[in-house]
Amino acid sequence: MIKISDEIQKELVNDFKPLIKYYACNSPFGMDSYRNHFKTIKMRKALSNAHEIDVRYLKQVHATLETWGLKNRGAIIINGDKFINKFTKNKISHILDKFWNDKLEKYQEEDEINIIIDELAEVVYDKFPIMENRNGGKSKSQLVGGSKFLHHLLPDLVPPMDRYYTMQYFYGNTNTSKNKFMEVFKAIWEISVALNKRYKLGKYLFNDFRIKYISVYYERPKYKFKPISISVPKLIDDIIISHRMKNGKNKKSL
Repeated sequence: MIKISDEIQKELVNDFKPLIKYYACNSPFGMDSYRNHFKTIKMRKALSNAHEIDVRYLKQVHATLETWGLKNRGAIIINGDKFINKFTKNKISHILDKFWNDKLEKYQEEDEINIIIDELAEVVYDKFPIMENRNGGKSKSQLVGGSKFLHHLLPDLVPPMDRYYTMQYFYGNTNTSKNKFMEVFKAIWEISVALNKRYKLGKYLFNDFRIKYISVYYERPKYKFKPISISVPKLIDDIIISHRMKNGKNKKSL
């Protein structure tokens, strides 16, 4: 079980400003992943509740997850038609609607966040597993795809997770499991509460969705900081990535 140590508090809370600025100027990810991410979140913000999710939006989410690396592994994301049909058949929108406007850092009680984490873990591993083996069978590895899916539907609540950055940071290995999904979610919640008490996080978040060409925004001078994280969960994901990059553990794709 993860316990937020003094060392992690120092790395991710005390060093928050230099970490997020380093990430903003040195992000290792390609423009396609940013462009699709931006478009998806912009569409998500136009939905007043989860029951407004339609086929067009689900296709966009699926396309974004592909650019986030979910079609390039031993386990791959299910095809678009299966993705949409399973989402509808399993009534995932009914589950998501309960958390539609929730913000991770606003929860103060451990019991409350534990209930949410338990229910969303059921979505990832039981009710809506979206990763399959290349032979078409259900994959045991659902953490990466499931967390990235939920992040795009509940961007202010669920942190995206991956093997190389997230699992390595917290565990020192790339193994995944349902328990690890829950433990990391809980750990990132604790970090979000600590950050929210210490910093005005809004100034570090990108929120100008009026911009038409996101690529122009991202092609900024390397010396000039501009916020590129769209929510507190993504902000924490970014500083974890930044920490590993600054320690020489870089990677060019999710």
